[in-house]
Amino acid sequence: MFYAVLAGLIASHIGRSEELAQGMGIYQLFVIASFLLAYMGPVDEAGTMAEVVRGIAPYVPFLSVLYLPGELLVGNTALVKGGIGLAIIVVATFGLVIWTGKVYKDKVFHKGETAGKRLMRRFAKNS
Repeated sequence: MFYAVLAGLIASHIGRSEELAQGMGIYQLFVIASFLLAYMGPVDEAGTMAEVVRGIAPYVPFLSVLYLPGELLVGNTALVKGGIGLAIIVVATFGLVIWTGKVYKDKVFHKGETAGKRLMRRFAKNS
């Protein structure tokens, strides 16, 4: 769910169909980087990479979505740590849903100011 909403958020900022491939490239970068860190980091058991990934992955939404389910099923992560990670995932997903909804609402109904208009108005006030 997290990555589906993230894809929707990135796609909401794309204005033309020609820019779709470039925008989805950013999304794919997040997915591939998260996958490599979540799954390949713990493979390096002798090095410090596994320790770092095990320490931060449950608390970073991009990583915990991929890392926590397997670790909880195998029993490598404590239930409290898994619960905290799950709460972070739910809050981050809900926040992304709200943000994506606002962006789509502004784009579809043409409400609100764009970032460029806001910036120009600030410069006008300060001048």
